[in-house]
Amino acid sequence: MISDFLEALQAACESSEASLEFLEAVDAPTFLAHLIEAKAADGEFSLIIPGFFPLANAVIEKFSEARPAVTGETFDAAWSVVEFTFDYGVMGGDVFQPVMFANGAVLMRNHHRVIGIDDRPLAILKVHPRSLASDLKRLFRDAGKRRVPDAFFLHRVDNSHAVRDVRPPRRLSANGQTLVFISHDLPLDTCKALPASLIEAVRSQSRTGHAVLRTFGDHVFVYPTHRFSDDLDVLLEEYAETYFPAEETGMPLGIEISGSLKHLSRWFSERSDEYLRSRDFAFPPPSEVMHFHVAQKTTAPAWSSYSGRKVADVTGLPRFFADRADRPVNYSDAYTDPYSDFDRLKSLLWDMSVRLKHDMFVVEVPFLNFVTEAGAPPLTGAAGLTRQLAQIMRFARTLRILHVSDAGKASLMRPANWVRNSGFVARFGEAARAAEAEAAASGLDETDTAEHIRDTLSNDNELRVHFVFQKLRFRQAVDFRAVHEALMALSAGFPAGIVWHFPRFGLIQSYWQGELDSGNQDLFCLTDEPLPEQEENAGADQAGDDPAPGDSPAG
Repeated sequence: MISDFLEALQAACESSEASLEFLEAVDAPTFLAHLIEAKAADGEFSLIIPGFFPLANAVIEKFSEARPAVTGETFDAAWSVVEFTFDYGVMGGDVFQPVMFANGAVLMRNHHRVIGIDDRPLAILKVHPRSLASDLKRLFRDAGKRRVPDAFFLHRVDNSHAVRDVRPPRRLSANGQTLVFISHDLPLDTCKALPASLIEAVRSQSRTGHAVLRTFGDHVFVYPTHRFSDDLDVLLEEYAETYFPAEETGMPLGIEISGSLKHLSRWFSERSDEYLRSRDFAFPPPSEVMHFHVAQKTTAPAWSSYSGRKVADVTGLPRFFADRADRPVNYSDAYTDPYSDFDRLKSLLWDMSVRLKHDMFVVEVPFLNFVTEAGAPPLTGAAGLTRQLAQIMRFARTLRILHVSDAGKASLMRPANWVRNSGFVARFGEAARAAEAEAAASGLDETDTAEHIRDTLSNDNELRVHFVFQKLRFRQAVDFRAVHEALMALSAGFPAGIVWHFPRFGLIQSYWQGELDSGNQDLFCLTDEPLPEQEENAGADQAGDDPAPGDSPAG
């Protein structure tokens, strides 16, 4: 009976010692038919086979035997039920060893446990870099002498190296690529700039008693740690880019980081092939047709393979280290941004942020949002543009608009000058008329015509306005949550989505009609209240809301 067959099959998936005699009693076509029947009876059924168990080779042989006699459709239906896993658990390991992956994510091996940094900080502080460095120097003064195994810095040295050290780096990272692990046994009474009560509160909520600091110049993100799933054991053991053992403290170690999914897929495919061959997985010979089918299930650079599932695991981890040492991690590094020519825009905004000493953020808005209705004349006056942005202007003293010439040169223009001289408004009008003509030529009715014009004008990257808010007004740390709430309210009145860019921190957050869209809101506490101790260290500067004389916000 098929139930007995499936029971024996399940037993062979759970133990490498299980008998495989039941397979000998079933010819290959019948074996495939049983799998298809089981799937038809239970749509959730799948045969997950540990790849190093004898059953894996036996199943591959059954499919190889059936291939000449079974049609492609039947073969594919049965083969789709089979899945190989090469995961394993770890019984012990280093006391506390950071492991970096090829996309810049970090986990720690803590004996048999997998420890990670939370994907959202519990506090964001503003601390002068010199004051922070002095605190850390005092805090870690005795850590090296006492050989505290879990108190250290993990610091990006350059594009190709990172270091684990118990001494503060000469300069803490200005773009989030210094991590400071403050263990539970480091005394906080020497801290003068860091709020000891807050650090202690984070340590008390942390799985390993750590508070992990991440530095962005004068901004410090404070994270707890927590235990991740033991299912990630194989990532640490087989897919690490670089290990940072305690015995190599102070030695810069080689790294190669990329957030590109294409690159990661190739890298994990090659590493999976090495891993499986090192453990003598029974790949069919390249001359056999099953070689292709097995590779598609195991090492192929595809989401459905075992290798692809490991890529999904690592891309689900918070990234802390970027492709380059001089840039922060960006949420969209691995993906195509739906609203812009992302690589070009990211480079433009970063270069501009550097020139403005990172005292700026950008709100990207489809110009369509400034028209009265789809296809109607836009509100072209500068006042018509800036009036709707008033709720964002309380966070900045100056507003400009990014203008990119035909030659690709970027400049900032006052809104009034931009309306008069950039040519953007005329291009938008031409695009609106062209979209209306396309709709008419297609014979669309009034409703579909309006929808076609709206979609065309909102999705055209060349018809989006980049408002640059400069000379930011915050008493202490940037109040990400306050800006976020203002942008949520702003987007509620717009028909098309908007995007918030904060290049200094790598923040990219989209909003659509008053709701969060894609972005990295967890990283910037946009949806969580801060710890009580943080409230005095954040907030918009409400004192002196009027701009300085001669420094008109809208120009």
